[in-house]
Amino acid sequence: MLPLGKHLGPMFAQLPPSYSPQFLEDLNTFLTAWETNTSSLVLEVRHPDCFREPHASNLTALLTKLNIARVLLDTRPIYSGDDDPQVHSERRKPKLPL
Repeated sequence: MLPLGKHLGPMFAQLPPSYSPQFLEDLNTFLTAWETNTSSLVLEVRHPDCFREPHASNLTALLTKLNIARVLLDTRPIYSGDDDPQVHSERRKPKLPL
C-alpha cells in the first residue's frame, strides 16, 4: 500500500462478531503498533457487548487516545424492509445499536 503515498486513504479494519471486549488488550496492542504516519485507521466492531457499558466507554477511550476513527453501521434499513430473498445476504449483518 505504501506506493500509493498521498493517494492512500484510511485503512478499514472490521472485527468479526466473535471479537469480544475480552480481547481489548490484544486490540490495544494491535492499534498501538499501527503506523499512523503511513495511513489512518478506522475500526468497526461487531460484538454486541462492545456497545454496552463499561466496554463501550473503554473502547471509545482507547480509540480517542490513539486518534482512530470508529465505523458506525446503521443496519435499521436492512432489517426494516420486506423479507425479499434478494436482500437475504445483506441481512446477515449483525443487528447492532447505533
